[in-house]
Amino acid sequence: MEEDKEVKAMAAVNAALIGLEPDAASRVLRWAADRYKVALPGAAGRSSSSGKGAIASEEAGEQGDNQEYEHFSDFYDAADPATDADRVLVAGYWFQELKGQGELESQALNKELKNTGHAVTHMPHALDDLMNVKPRLMIQLKKKGSTRQARRKFKLTTEGIKKVRGMLKPASE
Repeated sequence: MEEDKEVKAMAAVNAALIGLEPDAASRVLRWAADRYKVALPGAAGRSSSSGKGAIASEEAGEQGDNQEYEHFSDFYDAADPATDADRVLVAGYWFQELKGQGELESQALNKELKNTGHAVTHMPHALDDLMNVKPRLMIQLKKKGSTRQARRKFKLTTEGIKKVRGMLKPASE
């Protein structure tokens, strides 16, 4: 009897998702996973590209604390990073996990930080700090150009994502 319910549920999900763009389908599935408190395997690093993002950390899921941040400044305030490297990590999380960007550029990260009054004075040092710590919090994906000033693309690691989630204050504070 249980299998019939599962098959019907799968058919309903299939019918609801047919015709949706991949980003929209992703948002629907993430919402459903959050709503029914189901962990999606391999979900780290995947996210919707909507303007609002839900934070569903393991700790938050246990406490039923699922917050949405409409603006980067709200998210930054909730994380309250103390160092330049942590500021970059928080900005990277915003773009990668909440905005759904697969590759991060230091210029975009620092621009967002500048807009909120928290610019990083020496971005290459902050990025190197994140990439040289064990376990790595950020990795370099590629580099365009051969000079020190060449454009580089980055991504947060699973450990980097966990660190930012650990920085977030519960909503009750």
